[in-house]
This record gives sequence, structure tokens and C-alpha cells, in this order.
Amino acid sequence: MKKILFVILCSVLFFTNNVFAAEYTTETLTEACEKEGLECKHTDKAYDSTLPTVYIFRGDGCPYCNNLLSYVSSIIDNYKLNVVVYEVKLNKDNWDLYKKVGAKFNFVPKGYPYMVVGDETFDGYINTYDEDIKTKFASLQDKTEFYDVVQDVLDDPVEENNGSNAIVIIFIFAVVAIIGAIFGYRVITKEETES
Repeated sequence: MKKILFVILCSVLFFTNNVFAAEYTTETLTEACEKEGLECKHTDKAYDSTLPTVYIFRGDGCPYCNNLLSYVSSIIDNYKLNVVVYEVKLNKDNWDLYKKVGAKFNFVPKGYPYMVVGDETFDGYINTYDEDIKTKFASLQDKTEFYDVVQDVLDDPVEENNGSNAIVIIFIFAVVAIIGAIFGYRVITKEETES
């Protein structure tokens, strides 16, 4: 009896843990550089929702990611852009977001870094990308309308299914309560018949 209740409790904890919405953790370019021990060559600016955003998906300790962070840090002050960084090596939710963003570009993430700039991506980093990155950053200057793929993924109603999460949680607790009542009734009945 105790084993069955233990299994039910573990199942409930497992399922309720998996139905809550993901929590993505972002870093500023400065925070990412500092975590990796890199020199911050840019001015730390506040996020401005009216500006296009550059997204960098990076792995903790990844030398290619660090080279990309250093390069972006060295040029970003020349552009009116936000930079948002997601660490994906140690953060499962961020990795899941990375996969969803990659799917928008028919890309299956296997490594990092991965940078999304408007409707273009840069997979990995080598210094031959530098001119293409500058060109793409410049193309986003003074744009009042731009498509933000990452924000589109974050705003996806499938992503935010809080209402259905509540229904699932209520259903799980109802099932557990019913099972508990049945087993509780049987235990009482068995004890009463033995007396």
C-alpha cells in the first residue's frame, strides 16, 4: 500500500514539474562577457524595445562562443541594436528555446554559438563572418519594422499554455484524490472486518 502511494506521489511530482512553462534565462552581453572572463569592449546599454535585437545562443566555456562575444562586444557600440544572450549548454529551457528558434530556420541545433540577426543566422563563429555580421547589423539600422524570430517563438500561444497547465494539474490532483479515497476506503474496510 505504501509503495503504491509512493509511486503515485512520485508520478504527480514528475508530471506537475513537466507541465509548468519554461523559464528562459537571458544575459546581457556584459554579463556573458564577464562570466567568461572576457574584456567588455562595449558600453552597457539598457534594452530598448523599439530597436532590433541580436540573439546569441552560447555555451558556457565554449571558445568559439567567447570569440563571437568578444567580436560583438567590439563593434556593437556602432549600431543601434539590443543584444540578448542565452546560455544553452547548462540551461535546458534555453536549449529548448534554441531548438524552437532553429526549427524556424530549418536548422537542428547541435552546437553553439548560434546568432540570430533579423531574418538571418550565423551558425558557429569564425572571423570570416565578421564582414557579414557588420553588414547585417548595418542593415537593421533605423528600421522601424523588423521581424523578430525569437520573439515570435516566445509569443507563440503553444509556448504559453498556462490555462491548459492548470487543467492538467487539477486533473492530476483529482485522480490522486480518487485513488487515495479508494485505497483509504479499502484499508478501513479490511481493518473493520478483521476486528
